[in-house]
Amino acid sequence: MQPIRSWFGPCFLPGLLFMATVCCLADYPTPQEAGFHHCALIYDLPSRSAADLLPYVAWREDGAWKHWLFDSFLFLMQRTPSGASTTDGKMRKPEWEEHLGRWFLPERDLAALDAALAEAARHLGQPPAKRQIILSIPRSGRNMQDFGDVDGDGIGEDLGTDAGLAKVMRWYVGEARSRFAAARYVHLELWGFYWMHESIPATDEAPVRAAAAAVHEAGGKLLWIPWYRAVGWDRWQACGIDVAILQPNYAFFSKHQGTIRRNRLAVTADLARQAGMGVEIELPMFCNDPAAARYFLDYLADGAAHRHGYQTGATAYYLGGDNLGMLGQSSRPWQRQLAAALAAYVRGEAVDVPGTRLDWTADGRGFPTLGDGELGDALPLRQGTADLPPERPLANLDLFLDDAPFRGLVRVDLRRNGEWTAGGWTIHPGPVAQDGVWQVVTVPLQGKAEAIRVTAEPVPGAPPPQARELAIEEEVSDRDDRVRNLALGRPYRAGEPAEAAYGDHGGKLTDGEVALAGAFSGQVVGWHGGQVVVGFDLGEVKTVDRVEVCLEGGGYAAINWPSRAVLMTSAGEPPPARLSGSGPLPGTFRWLPAGEVVIDRQRTPDAASGHLVFAPPKPIACRHLNLVFQANGWLMLAEVRILADGTNLADGCAYTLHPAPSAKQN
Repeated sequence: MQPIRSWFGPCFLPGLLFMATVCCLADYPTPQEAGFHHCALIYDLPSRSAADLLPYVAWREDGAWKHWLFDSFLFLMQRTPSGASTTDGKMRKPEWEEHLGRWFLPERDLAALDAALAEAARHLGQPPAKRQIILSIPRSGRNMQDFGDVDGDGIGEDLGTDAGLAKVMRWYVGEARSRFAAARYVHLELWGFYWMHESIPATDEAPVRAAAAAVHEAGGKLLWIPWYRAVGWDRWQACGIDVAILQPNYAFFSKHQGTIRRNRLAVTADLARQAGMGVEIELPMFCNDPAAARYFLDYLADGAAHRHGYQTGATAYYLGGDNLGMLGQSSRPWQRQLAAALAAYVRGEAVDVPGTRLDWTADGRGFPTLGDGELGDALPLRQGTADLPPERPLANLDLFLDDAPFRGLVRVDLRRNGEWTAGGWTIHPGPVAQDGVWQVVTVPLQGKAEAIRVTAEPVPGAPPPQARELAIEEEVSDRDDRVRNLALGRPYRAGEPAEAAYGDHGGKLTDGEVALAGAFSGQVVGWHGGQVVVGFDLGEVKTVDRVEVCLEGGGYAAINWPSRAVLMTSAGEPPPARLSGSGPLPGTFRWLPAGEVVIDRQRTPDAASGHLVFAPPKPIACRHLNLVFQANGWLMLAEVRILADGTNLADGCAYTLHPAPSAKQN
């Protein structure tokens, strides 16, 4: 084992309070309060028939009709058939009419759903109640001065005025209600409407209130489903919204690449209960990866009454475009399992936690494990062991903590052929404020083993972690390992790197210029999600007093302070360019977490400039410095200062970035 040392100032907490415990929270909206229980999101497709919607209406297994499924359906689209965005605020009256009229076309969408319900009724009898229908309202931009004439006075409505907003919202809601009534659907009832944009910045509050007023005036309700901690997520009631459901955004592993852990579901559940919201169930967008099964089943397992309980509350289901039909008819058993588990969940059954349950022994006693059916009390953990089933490839170990401020190193050893070897390690700089009472430490692993040993090493003077549960995540694949990889060892040609959205010419972080005008000034370097490393080589060992990083945050446009920020230094070989890794701990280095973010300029309630300070108790003798950040949405860095006796050693200094700044989205 190589030596490792740490210095500790105050732990970096990005200005957010820990959540209250569950007993102090409000609760999820009940089906009686909301007017629905299980609401499927139905996104627009080029074509849609009754057969396409049958998998959402009722559950069939091996050709046999079993039971009804969703009791409500939210129809929404991100772009109209002509290509207009429903969320950028630029749609005018013709696009709004196209958007609304799509759902009322003969033999598709609403008519197709009514026909699908009629078909299911032939086998199951009449549904217990009419199915609730929710129609989305496009985002309305305040800069739209000539929306189009909706009241017949020959003058286009100005959405920059309250009167113009009110006219447009009343027109749209009234038009939808008229078309719905004229269609005379047998099994459908109009519950109300949905605000399409998934965040509510301050500039959008007036349009949302106008929409809510028009919906309420017509006797309906307004639904909203923001993404995880979206701007305005907790101001939904003040905007007149009747029911809100919070997205965990845990399932989209292809985007977050495993950096969002299982505790996201517990954190979301606490946030939702505190705010009186439901929790959305999300199916990964691409269901051809068997890892999708694990993520999706996690949602269902954690919803049970003996875990986080959101199964009993009003729930929305993001299931992609047509994934549900594909899963139920798949030739792959694990895909059919997802559809069956979803049907059981909607029916009210508890779904088991996926994966292998291990019997842990920690500090001479039995220890809680994920999947034992209970959340468990937190217990101090110094060392724990468990035997593993044979031939199970390991991916990660998750150590679930409470909010006690553990800081230190977690090591995992694996026993192979009777001998213990280093399996992986993680530096835990302290609690992540966004995770509240549901902290997690993840150690990456690789390979197979007979047994596993977990050791927690707090920094000097700190207590051991208070652990709630331990869990092993296994590598999952349905690939035939006998298939030969034809690309192995073959040459290839790399294309030109994509243009960065917020790129760096090579010196933007050390040019002495701070982004006074904010993230869109052209003076910041940006990454979306993941772990980011900025590395410096001072050329020789020098004594550093402190390091400062100027950056942007506050939540607007998903630009947030990082969830973790750590300085790693060494006098010899460069320190690790990460906070965790499989195998043995690399090299000799020291590490230091940042202090709390200091706000330098608060431009709006959700947009600010600030800086982080890494201040060791005594100067650091080092040559190499790595700044490691865990992005929380967009990470926007503006300037780095390495200070020694008042001199900025970083002034004009070269540095490396890993990964490259995020590319522009086409």
